[in-house]
Amino acid sequence: MRQPSLQIFKIISFIAALLIIFIEFNKTIPALIIIVSLPFAGAFILYNLYFLLNSGDQLRTFIFSAKGIFSILCFLLMVLLCCTPVNEFTHYLSENGHPFRQYHWLVVSLLGILFSLSFVNYALRSPERVWKGIVNLCEALGRLQTRYFLLLWTLWVFVIANLLSFAVFEHIPHVQDEIAQLLQAKIFARGNLTAPLPPIKDFFQHFYDNMIFANRWYSQYPPGHPFLLMLGMLLNIPWIINPLIASLSVPLLYKCASHYYGENEARLSVVLFCVSPFVLFMSASYMNHVTSLLFLLLFLYGLYKSAKCNSRVYAFVAGLALGMLVNIRVGEACALGFLFGTVFFIHSLKGKKYYSLVVFSGTLLCMVMILLAYNYATNGNPFLFGYQVRWGKEHSIGFVNKPLMQAPVHTPLRGVIHTLSNFIALNQNLFEWPFPSLLPIVIYFIPFIFKKDRRDYLLLCGLLAAPVFYFFYFYQDLCLGPRFYYISLPFILPLTARAIVQIIKWIASVRGCSEKYLKHAFIALFSLAMVFSYIFSVPKLYSYYSDSFWKVDTKLMHKVRELDIEHAVIFQRSYDPNGDDLGSGFLYNSPWLDSSIIFARDLGGRNAELIPFFPKRTYYLALRNEKGEVIIKPLQLSGSH
Repeated sequence: MRQPSLQIFKIISFIAALLIIFIEFNKTIPALIIIVSLPFAGAFILYNLYFLLNSGDQLRTFIFSAKGIFSILCFLLMVLLCCTPVNEFTHYLSENGHPFRQYHWLVVSLLGILFSLSFVNYALRSPERVWKGIVNLCEALGRLQTRYFLLLWTLWVFVIANLLSFAVFEHIPHVQDEIAQLLQAKIFARGNLTAPLPPIKDFFQHFYDNMIFANRWYSQYPPGHPFLLMLGMLLNIPWIINPLIASLSVPLLYKCASHYYGENEARLSVVLFCVSPFVLFMSASYMNHVTSLLFLLLFLYGLYKSAKCNSRVYAFVAGLALGMLVNIRVGEACALGFLFGTVFFIHSLKGKKYYSLVVFSGTLLCMVMILLAYNYATNGNPFLFGYQVRWGKEHSIGFVNKPLMQAPVHTPLRGVIHTLSNFIALNQNLFEWPFPSLLPIVIYFIPFIFKKDRRDYLLLCGLLAAPVFYFFYFYQDLCLGPRFYYISLPFILPLTARAIVQIIKWIASVRGCSEKYLKHAFIALFSLAMVFSYIFSVPKLYSYYSDSFWKVDTKLMHKVRELDIEHAVIFQRSYDPNGDDLGSGFLYNSPWLDSSIIFARDLGGRNAELIPFFPKRTYYLALRNEKGEVIIKPLQLSGSH
């Protein structure tokens, strides 16, 4: 086939870009447009792929061989698993404007692939070498000394996460998980594990509050993350903890990635981490996924250094880090700890590094004992977790016959649905590119194309550990993205970097062209993909998260301060069936209910029952009008002063 002119690729990439922009500005896409455009997009993708790979007899022979057919089938299967829009599809998000649920992303991703191929074909044939300024800037950043490179990106994450924490989340927790763990941090800050029960608990609880009301009052979560939030509480800046922890993850990610691969992959992993909207918004929150990631990275780094240097100090660090992970998210610690702990165990036995193994195991055991002691002190049984106290002993991993937390019965089919739901969300939300985020990894693991080694398969096992674990977990949501797979980032990012580097080398080899120019084309492509995400996707996320995310905001407290209300009890009238909006007030409560303002749930005629417990206070009713504006009215209760 004759080589097409430069202008053909330019026109195709331009039209694909226009279509992507058109779709982004339209909430709904007529079915006719989808039906007509997709076959054409598919045909042009194959057309561009043919000329990108400079397809000749050798490649055609491979494609039509048994290995080639098997490779194509595996690729299609992996794409199907990563991009299938199931989850009934948007059952969990069916009644809101959540940006994750837009079907049109599938059309955008196909057009994004078409644009990418056409752009690379154009860039390789362009005599002026497109986007020279961007390429030079990126290469200059890549040539920075390691210390300055890591310092730059560490500061970037810390600053951006703090800005998002302020501008988007208003420095407050929004999700019930966050609010409950902040309340636990307040309890820890007073030197206690639990607080006395509220006088009448009905006024201070709602369905998904994740708080335990037994003989005492405390959260259902393990103590690790609330302990770290406590450090922020003592300084009166709890919102700074997650941005700080996320920034500390940057050098650890670099160290881990450089252990598995080379300098190029390590630096690219860091860049991907730091520009990911999924990472940045999560880092601005109060969620414990951020602290889990840090301690997983520290665990992996400690294992590597201990195995390499036979260092007892690093064995201690690895045991301590895994123990902290156990005290933050138990299930993820078990899944990943078992995988990498087994590898370390075998390596230590083979190398007769018994002391390091003993130090690691002993430190981990001590950290586990802390969790068991905490369970005993709070739940009365070292092996009884707060989740089970709050929701019942059926709250565990596995397929259950009894629905929990108003969720459907968990079956293997629902496990498959949840898994595919999280993968398609990860494809969208990890980088917010106009093509699947996991596509480089999928391409890299096509059989018989790229040479893989045990490092690749170890990271792949690490990537799949969380999906396999959560396959057996009944609960599903897409809060701040596919948060249950956030723990997989230490494996996804190095594998993505490795895939991009190897794909560039492979295409250069197949085409017989300069690897340098191909690298420049990919730099320009990924720079454009990042610009797309920050122009179209990030503003949508910004708007969604800043609009009373999870029904919680600061409007109530702003109104309280505007009216200069002090020494009062404010009853909140909930407009949500589960009372999730009550978090707007509850997040400010002291666990001992001794602060100037106490927020309680409006129970109508029962409100007067609180008067004997909070005498000499004024009473108010807070509600919201149809516009969402907060209205606070004085409340006259029988017996109030």
